[in-house]
Amino acid sequence: VGCGSGGFALWCASQLGCRVTGLTICEEHVEIAREHALDAGVADRCEFLRMDMDRLELPDQSFDVVTNQDSFCHARHKRRYLREVFRILTPGGVWSCMDFNVRAGTLSTAEAAELRKVLRGFHIPSLAPLARVLSDARAAGFENCTARELGAAVLPSAVLIMRSAREPLRLARRHPKRRLHSPDPVEEANVRGHFTAGMAYSVGLQTGLFEHG
Repeated sequence: VGCGSGGFALWCASQLGCRVTGLTICEEHVEIAREHALDAGVADRCEFLRMDMDRLELPDQSFDVVTNQDSFCHARHKRRYLREVFRILTPGGVWSCMDFNVRAGTLSTAEAAELRKVLRGFHIPSLAPLARVLSDARAAGFENCTARELGAAVLPSAVLIMRSAREPLRLARRHPKRRLHSPDPVEEANVRGHFTAGMAYSVGLQTGLFEHG
């Protein structure tokens, strides 16, 4: 769910030999993913559909595994989404997720401001603490729920993101009205927001504001 251009779906089909359905809200991603599947020789095992993850129009008990990689955070109604995932899984099926999380507890004013940067820049409706995701999964009917905080594992990537974002953010501060990345104002705003969110989340991983779990 949230398959993007199909990279992980293609890996699963080619390395594990399984049949994969990839869902994305972006029509362009559907076409790109299908082309990638053809190029990789796994088109017979891959299906890509345009679908809103908040409206899973899929049959009951139709999948053995549902996975989210940095996409569960985009669900507008996270508890309802988990109930829907439980519905479409076969008995004994598994939901696997790796995602952005915010620490539990009341945030300071400065921390709340950093969270808003991440939400706005990555177009995320909300972030949940890892413990709440676990409790919501159990409430949806899942059993044997486990979670792990992966901050240490992703910190090397966070450092690279901070390095790559530093210069674009410096230029954006110096030239707030100049288009630095695209002649299209919406795309320019998206790129600037992405750099801002990437920096804020990467720094927050190191300070304990965010969790990757």
